[in-house]
Amino acid sequence: MRRTVILATLFVLAVFASVGARADVGLPGVFADGMVFQCQAKCPVWGTAGEGEQVTVSFREWTATGTAKAGVWCVDVDAGEAGGPFVLTVQGTNRIEIHDVYVGDVWIVSGQSNASQAATFETPKDDPDGVRFHLTAELAAKDGGTRWVTGGRVAMLGWHFGREMRLRHKVPIGIISCAWGGTSIEQWKPGPISHRVPIPQGPWSMVHCPWSLQRNEMCSISETSS
Repeated sequence: MRRTVILATLFVLAVFASVGARADVGLPGVFADGMVFQCQAKCPVWGTAGEGEQVTVSFREWTATGTAKAGVWCVDVDAGEAGGPFVLTVQGTNRIEIHDVYVGDVWIVSGQSNASQAATFETPKDDPDGVRFHLTAELAAKDGGTRWVTGGRVAMLGWHFGREMRLRHKVPIGIISCAWGGTSIEQWKPGPISHRVPIPQGPWSMVHCPWSLQRNEMCSISETSS
């Protein structure tokens, strides 16, 4: 009798352990309704899942399967030609569907205050799906609550640039806004670009352009207090 009870207990524990070992498939916030893929490119899609879990990603006519390692998986999506809307499907222990997905040109707008200064814009009624904006947080995070929008409070530079690209190329446009006023511009440039400029390589002092330092400080103070 005692042996039966022990075996039954071990069986129950094994069942709960196997259930606990499985984890739902998860996606970061960049993969959400209204997103934009770069056309004619292989775009990585990644997320989380239980160790060793197989995850199948489907988009348009394309399907691929990846396996989670250390809780993370990644596959490449063949985005194809510009168009939309489409549905991105991710299948593991659970199923996730991302709707209203477009394929077009994706641009990153990054830098200092000139790139981050925002205003409120209404979604154009005659072209509501032409330009999508991806808003990112100012602090580094695995998933900082990012989202895709077609209007509202967005960076002015990104808005006007996105609308111009839409008019010129007639394809869906995705604008990824990643800017922070008052930061050092060197942080936004690849190192080799700065190394090719002769002035920063020699002795340097902010006395050469004090106006720049003061301007960055004012931008930082203004944005912090607003």
